[in-house]
Amino acid sequence: MTLSAALNDAHRRGLPVSQALHSVSAPRRSDRQIETLTREEASRLIVAARDDPMEAVYVLAVTLGLREGELLGLSWRNVDLERRTLTVTGNATRTIAGEHVVTPPKTHAGSRTLTLPRIAVDALSRTARVGDLVWPNGDGRPLPATTFTKRWNAMRTRAGVRAVNFHALRHTAATLLLQNRRPAQEVAYMLGHASVSTTLRLYAHVTPAGLDALADAIDAQFGAPLRVVREETRETLRNPKRHKRKRVPGKGIEPLRPYEHSALNAACLPVPPSRRGTRWYQRRPRATGARR
Repeated sequence: MTLSAALNDAHRRGLPVSQALHSVSAPRRSDRQIETLTREEASRLIVAARDDPMEAVYVLAVTLGLREGELLGLSWRNVDLERRTLTVTGNATRTIAGEHVVTPPKTHAGSRTLTLPRIAVDALSRTARVGDLVWPNGDGRPLPATTFTKRWNAMRTRAGVRAVNFHALRHTAATLLLQNRRPAQEVAYMLGHASVSTTLRLYAHVTPAGLDALADAIDAQFGAPLRVVREETRETLRNPKRHKRKRVPGKGIEPLRPYEHSALNAACLPVPPSRRGTRWYQRRPRATGARR
């Protein structure tokens, strides 16, 4: 809850609230940039986590994008390995008194049932069952966030992954799926977002691999035609007599095609400056009495 919402709620309850807040301009919202893992780093993480007690945590985070609290609050009764389903019904949090408890999701979209990929089923099947929670603390309550962060840093170092926080795995899962052209509605449901715009605004990261694929797509669309035009024009410049324009009855010499104008005027072709943009290589009518 924001400060503005809290004060408005207090005003509705009849409590004295200063109106100075309404005269203050709201601060500009700035979204924190989160680095995502590459496909190679994600694969190294999964390989390095093999047979680790918390292997399935890292697998579920980098494949299905589950939050840290959703993973630490996951119960075995919400996991069905035979049907390959996982239901998110809680989130591990810390109360003001310092107790670690599992609370319901904040939004309706947060409660969701997901289909487990095979790699996640294998990782969960190797996880020992020591209580109701999948990864409990010694007292049976959810694992403290500080303890989990230490384990994550150790695993990240072992896998040779860059210094990123655990939440980057959630962004990695969404980014890789969107790059694989999965529908944004499916990715938003997987992440537990109520709006697709939230997924696209916060989780659709631009990666170097994506920019390379974009450049390849542009080459595939325009590269081949431009290369053909360039070779034809170079051949015309080398031997203009072989590429004379046809004489159209009643219209004279056949006009240049549009792409030849642009190709000759382009700076990438070795056209003399004095003849650039002209039809110098066309056959011109000879004057009467011209020398042969």
